[in-house]
Amino acid sequence: MNSNDDRVPRARRRSEPEEAPNEYSAQSPARPRRRRSQAARLREQAEAEYAYEPSDQEDFDEAERRYGRPNARTAQRARTEEAPPRRQTRGYEPDMDEAEEDDYYDDEDDVRARGEKRHVGRWIIVVVVILALLGGATFVGLRHPEWVTPVVQPIIELFVGATPTPAPTPTPTPTPVPEPTATPAPAADAAVVVGFLADPAELEDLNSPVSFQITTSAQTDRVRIVDGNGQVLIEGMEGDYTDTDAGRIWNMMVYFTEPYEGMVEAYPGNVSGWNEAKGAGILIKVGAATPTEPPVTATQAPVTDPIAPQLDPAPVAEAEETTVTHALLVNNEAADAYTNENAINIPDAESYARPGGVLTFRGSGMRQNAAYGTIAPAEQMMEIAWTAETSTAVPEGEGWLLQPLIIQWDGDVRALLPLEEEKAEKASLKEVIYPAGDGNIYFLDLEDGSATRDPLAAGLPLSGSASLYPNGVPLLYVGAGAADTASDQNPGLYLYNLITNTQFGRIGGVNENAYADNAAFYGSVIVDKEAATSFSVAGNGMLNALTMEIGFSPSEGEIELLASPSNAAYLSRAGEEDASVPGGFAAYGQYAYFANAGGVLQCVDLNTLSPVWALNLGVGTTSSPALEADASGNTALYIASLADANGSAHLYRVDAATGEVVWNVTVLGDVIASPLVGAGDIAGTIVFVTYDTDANGTVYALDKQTGDILWELALDAGAVASPVALYGENGEAWVMAADTAGMVYLLNAADGTICDKISLEGGAVGSLVAYDATIVVALDNGSLCAVRIR
Repeated sequence: MNSNDDRVPRARRRSEPEEAPNEYSAQSPARPRRRRSQAARLREQAEAEYAYEPSDQEDFDEAERRYGRPNARTAQRARTEEAPPRRQTRGYEPDMDEAEEDDYYDDEDDVRARGEKRHVGRWIIVVVVILALLGGATFVGLRHPEWVTPVVQPIIELFVGATPTPAPTPTPTPTPVPEPTATPAPAADAAVVVGFLADPAELEDLNSPVSFQITTSAQTDRVRIVDGNGQVLIEGMEGDYTDTDAGRIWNMMVYFTEPYEGMVEAYPGNVSGWNEAKGAGILIKVGAATPTEPPVTATQAPVTDPIAPQLDPAPVAEAEETTVTHALLVNNEAADAYTNENAINIPDAESYARPGGVLTFRGSGMRQNAAYGTIAPAEQMMEIAWTAETSTAVPEGEGWLLQPLIIQWDGDVRALLPLEEEKAEKASLKEVIYPAGDGNIYFLDLEDGSATRDPLAAGLPLSGSASLYPNGVPLLYVGAGAADTASDQNPGLYLYNLITNTQFGRIGGVNENAYADNAAFYGSVIVDKEAATSFSVAGNGMLNALTMEIGFSPSEGEIELLASPSNAAYLSRAGEEDASVPGGFAAYGQYAYFANAGGVLQCVDLNTLSPVWALNLGVGTTSSPALEADASGNTALYIASLADANGSAHLYRVDAATGEVVWNVTVLGDVIASPLVGAGDIAGTIVFVTYDTDANGTVYALDKQTGDILWELALDAGAVASPVALYGENGEAWVMAADTAGMVYLLNAADGTICDKISLEGGAVGSLVAYDATIVVALDNGSLCAVRIR
């Protein structure tokens, strides 16, 4: 058997004896001859020189590894046959010529080499393909990232999330170094104002500044000056002060862009916050001084500001329908004549209320509108801000003159009021004051409807609007709505000290001299603060003039009478007509205007309590008149009546100087609500709303000069609540109306289109009242609801 014959395993071939080569080979099947290459022979020779003799089992395992497991028959024969003697290893001299002749034969090493080359080639192809794919993906990702991001992002997150966090490299622990103890920040209440000066406190020229000097504690590193409306005028920060022995001194100057009269407050603060409770206030007056000479008459050149009308008293008996009988009472004693010792001059709508807010029914003595501030609605949409409950619903058919008040108290006054602690410290607090049918006066925060203090118990049902003293003195007038004269308590007009929540004065509603028995007070008081006289009209038809010199100093914290009060009353009637006054009244300059249940509208001089003119409307009224004065001193009066025998109400414009009717427009239904006098973009418009038990109410917008209907809008139900106008900073206007079904409407004032509407849980009564973009509505279920415009 040839030693190069590979038809049997090499290990077994080595173990065969040379003298019997054919015995083993004869038992093996013939296989194709396979010649060995020179490399194989050389390697075998080297292995043979250093090889050890393997066992039979190792030979078998090697054969199995190289050629595969033998079949069962071959395995059985191998086990039963006697193993031939091992072949002795001997040296072999390589034959280079034979190697050269046989080099075209490949053994397993050549196959392995070619296989390795093929594997390397495959890997090169795979790498090239991968790189090509990555390049293509990169190109597509750069051109169209929106295609790739949804696919790649989850894969990145998967791999990032799956990547194990490497163990942190241990770092030597540094030796701790003691840190200096930090100095604690001073508490906010350590910031205190100890001195506050204004120079000058009164300034006529708006082009000149007011200089303020504030002295604070050393723990104060910021200050701010706030006006009575909560507006920050100026703010000083760290570095704006000088430290002295007297304290930390802050010097600041403020230019006022418009006239201002009221309180300004200095608030201290530091890094811990503002100390709102430790403010200090000064009363300042900036702008044109109040004129002391009599108002300019209409014969002079026109001026910009409205002028109080100067009326020539006209005979009231020119016609039977205008004849009135009148009488005077001074301190409840009959008198032939009366003259107020202080000249009466009720200011216009813009000047009536200081500090800002809605301090009486329809905002002022002119009764034009119940809104303060401006709005900037981005969406012209409404939302319910809050609802507050009282214990008693408003009786059906009453409450047409109910209206909440809204005021932002000066800081020094707010500190005196019995407010909840958090409310007393709230500089921006705007307080809602509402006299309710359960006999209580409720005080709420305009922002969220929460109580600012405990209710004040009047003891009798209240169905008339309250009124605040217009110069910021915390005195509140409110009338009892009960008309029952048989009651043990005499209904009347009550005056309350809001610092002590005690009664400060009272005018009784029952008077044996009156021409009517209605003891209620429905109308809202109008105050001439300069003359220290307040005016009211009682249900019994009496016009009261209460003169009361009041002293008030916020630093003292007390309200006191400087002299004995004096009350004069004007009584009137026209024939057999009902002399009671279930509605409100208006006043401007030295004149007051009101109508009784018999339909007689009259003008009264407040200096002398004497009639100027009277006009028989022919139909009774519950609507309050509204006034408007132009730059020339001409004053117009607007009023509406109840339905006549034909079921139609009358809308009037009357010359306030003479009582002459300028126009009279008839509309279907009753008019219970008071008119809305337009301004800004709707300066030429007057708005009325109607109430009809058999049909829906309607909003009418009329031309002030002609009485022509500019637009009208049918409501879902009748309306007894007076509408309000809301204005933007540039004069743009919206009208808000509400009906007895609880629907509130936001209208474009130019054409009456509905911007939005929202449903409340009760019907609206009285008058809507607005402060900036928050509108408060009194409901017939006794609750209050606030609506905000956004």
